Amino acid sequence: MNLLNQEYWASSKFGKLRMEIPIAISAGSSSKPVSWICDCGNTFLKPVFWVSTGKITSCGRCNWKESNYWENTKFGKLRMEFPIEISSGSSQKVTWICDCGKRRLNSVTGVTSGYVTSCGRCDWEKSDYWMNTKFGKLQMEHPIEIHKRSARRVSWICDCGNKTIVSVLRVTTGITSSCNKCNWKKPDYWKDTKFGKLRIKSPIYMAPHSDKKEEWICDCGNMTRAVVHHVFSGNISSCGKCHIKPTLFWRDQKFGKLRMKHPNNYHLKSNKKIEWLCDCGNETIGSIAIVTNGRKASCGKCYERAIEWYLKNREVLLKLKTPINQNQIPGGWISLNKDINQTKQSVSSICGACKSEYFPRWKDIRRGISLTCGCTTYKISFSHRAIGEFIKSLGIDVKYEQKIGDYKYDLFVPSANLLIEYNGIRWHSFPQSKRRDITKYKNAINHDYKYLYIYEDEWLFKCECIRGFIKNRLNISNTISLRPSVCEIKSIKSNMADEFYNKHHYIGAVKARINYGIFYKNNLIACASFKHPTRQSKYNWELSRISSNSIFHVHGIWSKILKLFISQYKPSNIVTFSDNRLFTGKLYEKIGFKLDSEIRSDYYWANGHRRFHKSKLRKTILENKSGLTETQLRESQGYRKIWDLGKKRWVLEL
Repeated sequence: MNLLNQEYWASSKFGKLRMEIPIAISAGSSSKPVSWICDCGNTFLKPVFWVSTGKITSCGRCNWKESNYWENTKFGKLRMEFPIEISSGSSQKVTWICDCGKRRLNSVTGVTSGYVTSCGRCDWEKSDYWMNTKFGKLQMEHPIEIHKRSARRVSWICDCGNKTIVSVLRVTTGITSSCNKCNWKKPDYWKDTKFGKLRIKSPIYMAPHSDKKEEWICDCGNMTRAVVHHVFSGNISSCGKCHIKPTLFWRDQKFGKLRMKHPNNYHLKSNKKIEWLCDCGNETIGSIAIVTNGRKASCGKCYERAIEWYLKNREVLLKLKTPINQNQIPGGWISLNKDINQTKQSVSSICGACKSEYFPRWKDIRRGISLTCGCTTYKISFSHRAIGEFIKSLGIDVKYEQKIGDYKYDLFVPSANLLIEYNGIRWHSFPQSKRRDITKYKNAINHDYKYLYIYEDEWLFKCECIRGFIKNRLNISNTISLRPSVCEIKSIKSNMADEFYNKHHYIGAVKARINYGIFYKNNLIACASFKHPTRQSKYNWELSRISSNSIFHVHGIWSKILKLFISQYKPSNIVTFSDNRLFTGKLYEKIGFKLDSEIRSDYYWANGHRRFHKSKLRKTILENKSGLTETQLRESQGYRKIWDLGKKRWVLEL
């Protein structure tokens, strides 16, 4: 046992401690408590080995504050209620009094470190505050004393009368401002309301914009499952099976020169391939959708039959001399409506391929030329013929290859004084096409004809829109006529507007900032959109889209929307544009716009059967480094420019 003498303990100091009365004792093994004196003056008893080994280096009360310190010192809003002598780093919990008068039990170090500065209930609002304050449409059902940012969930009453349980924080910060059931419709509403051809099967209390799928009953009797908001917004208006046509329909219906060989119950847009009979007598196989949308209108071998007929009867035809009687023409292909007196004179005849009337010269027939009206060649394309058949289905006469001045036009409707040009993407994307198309347009306008210029992709992929344009130009109205008073105008989101435009506008979506929807019986039937011009412009706002469902016509609705926009946004002027291909711009003139200027023709990029707006094919960052122009790059990729007929700029100054 290594005893250390009194001199060692008298001269040795351990941290802040020194033995008060030095004695001879072992340093590391003695557990005998002895008296130690700290630098602060405090004395206490502790075993020798605790001090000598460094486990204790002070009395532990060096930093303790006297009661006077705690009595006179405030931490934030807190003051110690019963001051005692204690360290500021102590974890002991004591009672503190807040400036607001409330008490709180908290550790000393929690208060002195600044972590706690108040009772935590200073900002609590009293029940009277919650009783008299409304947040959006919500008011606390049972007012209590609580903090505005509390995460506690309480019951709220909405203006609509519904109750909802939401945390106080979400309501006071505006995250939740209603019960989210304000616009929910009662079962009676769903029971009594029809959306297009659909009526809900099992009415329940439900939101119109719900993503829930429900069962619907269609007017045709079929059942379908669809998302509620798709039906409510008008995006779905039938079961999708209404267009299944019965056998009688297919037996009596002809598409171009084709008739179904074995009629059955088929959908108009079915992709099923079946057999068809052509007017020329040949058979062909094609899908129902391709035939009904006009992309296939014949067997494609009609002209072969014409040549067969000519070769078989060539010697007879060459021997015939004028005057030629109708009965002298060999049967099986061409038939004459009148006798032929001159070989160079055009004569009314019936085409053997499509049974249409056309006017060939006898000298051409005798040489094996003009054996058809052109329906079997590129002179009159399938889609070209399909447009003519559509106009005929409206009970209106139409002529093909009408000559006006020095130019021929695809279709002419005499009753409307309307010329229609159908332009295939491929054949109208050559360099010389631009000048020819613009010249033909000006020639028609100069001869006081109305004009409609249709691109191939518009007829193929936006057929219903183009049919609407044609019916509008022909003044054919089988629409439901409405007064503005029975409709409701609402601001709608851009995604809803764009969905409508993709269905009813020939260009499609616009992504505009301001969109107005016209609703009839909760169905979106028309839409108008405004935005700031995309390029630097002296104009304040642009009327970028107006479009309506062709089923409805609302008198004066565009003027009403324009007035509403002006009253809400106070524009200094509004600009808009009309496409010379399809419109005259008279609608804009009627609602107050004035013609500002003519804008020269612009181009699209064409590839295959589609056009692409030039903005979608601008040079990329990588392509900018190539040193090639946009035209060089796109033409190397197989694109070609196709030009429109220009536009008119209309301006409304306010």
